Amino acid sequence: MKREIQNGLEDLSHETLVAISRLVDKAKLTAARQSIDPGTHIVDLLLVGQLQLEVKEDYSRKGTSRIPYTVVIALLLKHAGYTKKSSVRTLTKLFREAHAMDKDAAKHLMQECGLTETLTTVQKIVADSLPPIECKGATKVSSVGLVAQERRLTRPEAELLFPGDSPQGGQEEVADES
Repeated sequence: MKREIQNGLEDLSHETLVAISRLVDKAKLTAARQSIDPGTHIVDLLLVGQLQLEVKEDYSRKGTSRIPYTVVIALLLKHAGYTKKSSVRTLTKLFREAHAMDKDAAKHLMQECGLTETLTTVQKIVADSLPPIECKGATKVSSVGLVAQERRLTRPEAELLFPGDSPQGGQEEVADES
C-alpha cells in the first residue's frame, strides 16, 4: 500500500506551520536558493524535537503617507489663489534655491524662513488625517533539542509513524536499517 502525502503539512496546526516557517532566516534561505540548480530535487528530511513559538500581541501604529506631494503642492497653490504664471515663478524660485543648498538644506530653510511652527502644524495635520495601520504581533521561534537530518526513515521509524501501513512491495520508500 503506497502512502500518498501531497505535502504532508495539511494536517499541521497553525502554530506548527508558523514555527517551521520561522526556522530559517531569510538571508540564509536566499543564499541557499542561489546555489540550487533548476530541476526537481528530492530531499529526505527528518525533523525531531520541540519548537517554542512566542507570539506577541497585535498592535496599531501610525499610518504612513503615500500621497503624491507634487499634486498636494499644486492643490495648495490652487487653493491659495495663485495663478499659473505666479505659481510657476514661485515654485521655480523655491526649487532652484533648495537644489542649490547643501545636504543640510532642510535645516537651512527651517532657520532662514522660520518654518518650524508651520512644519510642525503640517506634520500634525498629515499624521492626524492618516488611518492607523493594523500590524500582527511579531513571532519568535526557538528550538528545544531540535534535530534535523537529511535522511530517510528507517523501517522501525516508519512503522511507528504509520502503524499498520507497511510499504508492501514499496521497499524503496524506506531506508534499510543497515
